[in-house]
Amino acid sequence: MLSCVMISAVKYYICAIASVILWGSSFIADKIAYASFSPLMLCMIRFAISSLILNAVRIMRHDHVKMRREDRKDILLSALFGITAYYAFENVAVSLTAASDASLITASYPAVTVMVGMAFYHIFASRRQIMGIIISMIGVVMLTVTDAGEAASGRLAGNIMLIVNGFFWAFYIYMIRRAAPHYDSVTLSAWLITIGTVLFIPFLFLETPVIQNITPASVSAVLYLSAGCTVLALLLYNYSLKGVSAAAAAVIMNLMPVVGVVCSALILHENISLTAVAGGVIIIAGVLISSKK
Repeated sequence: MLSCVMISAVKYYICAIASVILWGSSFIADKIAYASFSPLMLCMIRFAISSLILNAVRIMRHDHVKMRREDRKDILLSALFGITAYYAFENVAVSLTAASDASLITASYPAVTVMVGMAFYHIFASRRQIMGIIISMIGVVMLTVTDAGEAASGRLAGNIMLIVNGFFWAFYIYMIRRAAPHYDSVTLSAWLITIGTVLFIPFLFLETPVIQNITPASVSAVLYLSAGCTVLALLLYNYSLKGVSAAAAAVIMNLMPVVGVVCSALILHENISLTAVAGGVIIIAGVLISSKK
């Protein structure tokens, strides 16, 4: 029989994978919502709704927890890097570049996370974790390079933004892990998203906000992004970081391209090649190798 310790560890990994599944499906919701909202306006609306949901939950739970003085800096910077900057850059980048490029560049995030950990946090990855990163990146290359389209205008700028996003996410992972053990996941997520929403306001001046042709599909996409891909996913991910190492959590992020392909087939009825299937299997193998104790 599995020990209590092993069962406890498994639940953290399940939460991490579930959050990545929600995030992986968010790209399709983004594309649907872009028909009615500009990228940064979509971010603002998405996180404003998410903030309302989480703070309503806190009120219903009679949650009066106060933020510790020593955690304020980490939580503020985590909101800036992991919410505001990350999603602002992602939304604009996805509107500029190809989906295949976005998936491929996301595969570099585990390597970036390890590099940031070694450079700033004195953390060293094991051989198994490095092997898992390499294997999963090979899988993402197989998954995304096949049938890649021609380069479009603005594609380079979008790719550069996605590369920068890898550093944003790496710093978020390490910074939030210091504060996470001291708070309930709902409380911490509510603070992060509320602060992140406020910090979005200056970003709106970087574009001409657009709200047009509102449809049931675009409204549903925004609600899914807010309640599912933001609130639920962030709750699950922040909870998982209590039992999953930063390097392993970063490798699990490589499941996102697999989720994107599956959702594209089921929702957009796109064909999936055998190469894509093989790439997905290799990505999962890399995740398991890196995460297995």
